[in-house]
Amino acid sequence: MTTYSRDAFKCHRCPERQDGGCPAWAELVERNTATGEVRPVKGCVFSMLPHLVMHGEHASNHVAAEMSAIRGAMVTGVRELVASAASETLTLGAGEN
Repeated sequence: MTTYSRDAFKCHRCPERQDGGCPAWAELVERNTATGEVRPVKGCVFSMLPHLVMHGEHASNHVAAEMSAIRGAMVTGVRELVASAASETLTLGAGEN
């Protein structure tokens, strides 16, 4: 069982560490997808919560945008396929007369 400091959850005297300090202290790794840069982020989960929520929402927006782009590409591909099949059908029909 982990024993925490007597200052655990006393934010005005934060021990700024998790091992024996405070269970709300976290050390995370953030990756910038555009540059590939990786940076460590240390802080209290309570103070980092707004940032984490925004980061999660931002990541989910990227997925939605990618899905929208995939859907658009599929619609374009199906339209081209249907147009190609329709023109081949007309060409075959014209040769029979």
